[in-house]
Amino acid sequence: MTEDAGGLAREWLEKIWNQRDENYMHAKLPADGFYYSCGSKEKLVGDDFIAFRKQMLKAFPNVRIRVDQTMSQGDEAAVRWLVQCDPEVSTAPEFWGITWFRFKDGKLAGGWDAYDESAAAARLQAALAKSES
Repeated sequence: MTEDAGGLAREWLEKIWNQRDENYMHAKLPADGFYYSCGSKEKLVGDDFIAFRKQMLKAFPNVRIRVDQTMSQGDEAAVRWLVQCDPEVSTAPEFWGITWFRFKDGKLAGGWDAYDESAAAARLQAALAKSES
């Protein structure tokens, strides 16, 4: 298993989003592990993040996250990524983002996202409209 923060961040994105590995998520997200997303003042802690992820995967069932770059120092890593969705779900463009991770003892202690909210919202609206038709 990878122990440097950059490797842990890549592994987190790959296992949680691309492989949909529920066991990994539960093993690597402690009850006090948190997540903040741009545009939201709400802190998602533990089970709240799990519920958020479930909603995102329902809205974007074929989502894939491509990691373009990582930088790390100590127990923190910054990741630049691109979300790619099935083009049949939406004509909206792919959207990019950056996540700042903090790890403690190999588990996610915290994460902060900033991403292209307008492209993500367009994809979400298109996915919801398609699921309602």
